[in-house]
Amino acid sequence: MSAARPETLLVTAERGSAAERLRRVLERRGHAVSVLADGPGALARIRASCPELVVADVALPGLDGYALCAAVRAERADGRPPFLLLAPLASPRDLLRVLACGADQLALQPVAEPALLARVEELLRPAGERPSAGPGSVTFEGETFRIAGAEDRILSLLFSAYGEIAAKHRQVLDAQGQLEALNIRLAAALDEARAAVRRAEELSLQDPLTGLANRRMLEIAAGDCLARAQRYGAHFSVAMADLDHFKKLNDSLGHVQGDRTLQRVAELLRSSVRRTDLAVRHGGEEFLVLLEETRLDGAAIFAERLRARVEGQCGVTVSVGVAEHRPDEGFEELVRRADDALYQAKREGRNRIARAA
Repeated sequence: MSAARPETLLVTAERGSAAERLRRVLERRGHAVSVLADGPGALARIRASCPELVVADVALPGLDGYALCAAVRAERADGRPPFLLLAPLASPRDLLRVLACGADQLALQPVAEPALLARVEELLRPAGERPSAGPGSVTFEGETFRIAGAEDRILSLLFSAYGEIAAKHRQVLDAQGQLEALNIRLAAALDEARAAVRRAEELSLQDPLTGLANRRMLEIAAGDCLARAQRYGAHFSVAMADLDHFKKLNDSLGHVQGDRTLQRVAELLRSSVRRTDLAVRHGGEEFLVLLEETRLDGAAIFAERLRARVEGQCGVTVSVGVAEHRPDEGFEELVRRADDALYQAKREGRNRIARAA
């Protein structure tokens, strides 16, 4: 068939994406294609203007492909237009319905482009040019097979072969289902693995005894604070706190009790800071709090409140040194100044706070 004189085709399919794919396949071969989405609409179009060929999905709303073909065959005695049905062939009954409705050809779903085009080209040939082998013969892919025996025998052999194809098709579907289930399990395993990695990352940023942030997390947060200070002029401060006479507590009550004391102080510290602040176990019995958007006076108020709460609730006392970040100052220098203030508080009698110079 020449592309200069394209035939008119009517393609009906319930699924829009499937219909569009078929339309593109046929139009690339020069056919003029009309697409309808339901059986009643297709029947009305055929009655109004008989197309050269109907390619119909058997799963149509309102009037399925089998009923559409049967209705057209009942109304027209000339066998026009040729019908090519697209059927899944989930069971032998589907093939019987194709034969019973009077369809001329069949393409299995999902449709393979070469098979579809071969059947379309065959059905669009003039009636006199179509292969005709006569009674007792079958033509397949251009080759004629002469078969001795009744039509019942031919159909029996056909359905036997189809049964094997259908069984293999079911095996493929089962394998696809198993593959989908495997993909679901794999996705779940990947989610669990990602969650485990996140937990490991979180643990790598936490002190195992107190659950507070560790120095690695402090380095990350401090870098963010310095960047904001340099870019926006943001202010921040640190408070260094150290438990008073902690060695004596460990020596007299034991390390287990000492660890419990550290945990109680850490919990109090965690409940004292804002969500934007960071509480860190800096080492041993020493804690550091990174106070965002806080000037020195605000840091001193926080430190005094913390000192009083520790004394009243934890059975120990704490000394605290506070320092505010200076422009162009590195974080290590800021921590050193807060640490100097802390030891000033220790020298002045402990259980107090001191401000860095």
